[in-house]
Amino acid sequence: MLLVGVAIGWIHIMGAVVAVGGSFFINFVLKKASAHLSPPELGKLNQSVGAAFGPVVWIATVLIILTGVIRAGALGLLSPSVLLGSTYGNLLLAKMVLLAIIIFNTVNITRTGLRLATLATTDGVPDAGLISKGHSRIKALGMTNLALGSIAIVFAVSMRFLGAP
Repeated sequence: MLLVGVAIGWIHIMGAVVAVGGSFFINFVLKKASAHLSPPELGKLNQSVGAAFGPVVWIATVLIILTGVIRAGALGLLSPSVLLGSTYGNLLLAKMVLLAIIIFNTVNITRTGLRLATLATTDGVPDAGLISKGHSRIKALGMTNLALGSIAIVFAVSMRFLGAP
């Protein structure tokens, strides 16, 4: 049983590493490395990265949810008295709220990326203003998710020090 608990914890942490680490890489390393590209080249790169990273981040998010619910349920942490009546529970509840916001933002990133892909494949010259606005929206939502994910990790580390009630 210990091995199952360790495996679930490892999968949970690796999901967070993939989602937050990937977001960090895209928002800081890749953006800086691609700053010299022309707008059409940058658009193609962003489409490729989005197509590759999108499924990965969705799988990581599902794994975070599943393993989190399994672990919290097994430890009896999902009761209102724990979630609302202890610092540990408050942090767990805050992580759930942050994850819900991250999921909402990720849905919007995916929808915006799909709209941009459609614009890029339409006949004629796509509206540069719409494309620029879409890229700005994706960047803002991505940076927001990175910040929220980082806060969730700080909460998770704090929970380790507090110990479950």
